[in-house]
Amino acid sequence: MSKYSNDEHLEKEEYRGQEADLSTAHEKLQKELSPLENDATTFKQLEIFNKKGGKFDEQMLRELHKIALGAGTNIYGGIFRGESGENPGGTIRVGDHIAPTNGQVPSLLKKFINWLNEEEQKIGNGEGMGLQNLAGEAHVRFSLLHPYGNGNGRACRALVNLLMLRHGRTQFVIPEEFRQQYNLYLGKTDQTDFLKLMARCVQNYTGRKRRDRDREKRLRERTRFRV
Repeated sequence: MSKYSNDEHLEKEEYRGQEADLSTAHEKLQKELSPLENDATTFKQLEIFNKKGGKFDEQMLRELHKIALGAGTNIYGGIFRGESGENPGGTIRVGDHIAPTNGQVPSLLKKFINWLNEEEQKIGNGEGMGLQNLAGEAHVRFSLLHPYGNGNGRACRALVNLLMLRHGRTQFVIPEEFRQQYNLYLGKTDQTDFLKLMARCVQNYTGRKRRDRDREKRLRERTRFRV
């Protein structure tokens, strides 16, 4: 948790010689308040959220964004790009990519939701690209769409975690040793390396959680009959 208040962060922006607009200042604040390593803690809320079930829709993605940002820490939580009038004509770059304009977001978001539901249904039927590949592909597509004013990275990782939970898998985080690659690969035009990295992260994290559960079970069994 940052030791500074929101107002103090805004004052810091002004001190640097440029008056920060509200969106930029809050984006920088969120990066400090909820960095990558806090994903596991923040996304515990997804376990409750996951119980609602149902297909992905616009409202679900709004709620997912709020969870990713953290309650009460961002005025743009659950708001898609352009809905609050921020950055009306600005160009947004995601690595080597240029994100869609605000006006394109609604229609592209609908296409993404339809695609996601179709691919998830295939997995439920034992078909399609498989859960790990879907998680990586969904992360890439959602990131390039960049539907929110801020917090898109955390929302993408929340989406991946929710997908895992919906199919009975454990949540995952990006391990420390992969974080530099995560940021580097995501911005590339060719997403092959990123998709491989995502699959590796999912395998490593779920495997580690399984080993932790097995270790805990063995400890319980060894101590069961002790006085």
